[in-house]
Amino acid sequence: MQNRKIEHSYIEIMLQSLVKKSAVLDKIIEANEEHARIAAEKDFDPEAFDVVFDKKDELIKELEQLDKGFSTVYTRVKEELINNKFAYRDEIARMQELIAEITDKSMDIQATEKRNKEALMSRMDMVKREIHQAKNTKKIAANYYKSMNGLNYVEPQFMDKKK
Repeated sequence: MQNRKIEHSYIEIMLQSLVKKSAVLDKIIEANEEHARIAAEKDFDPEAFDVVFDKKDELIKELEQLDKGFSTVYTRVKEELINNKFAYRDEIARMQELIAEITDKSMDIQATEKRNKEALMSRMDMVKREIHQAKNTKKIAANYYKSMNGLNYVEPQFMDKKK
């Protein structure tokens, strides 16, 4: 009986871990939306983009910790869950719901990440074109300046006054 209470506590910890993971994934989804908004702005702000990127990095580290903890606890209660499925059917059903929810959110995050990457690559291509165009404009202006500078210049002429 005492052993079953301990196992039940571990199962509660696993459920809490899944709920936390779902909440962290919600925060990552929000960060992805923020990235998309920043990338779509006319005046791209790289510092704001980096701040959101750092925030997402921290959230991913938190996810990794939750996964590691979940795996550790699951290893301890795996046999009990398998051997007593019926005793824990409500908890198992809730875990399955949370895992399905987490999987959906993960898929959404992957799709959003792909769209954000494409938007960022497009933004970078546009900036490269603008830089290339600015270099060409500068080169043309320099060539024009050189040619205009030499327009009124008359080369020294040497005249032979002997006849």
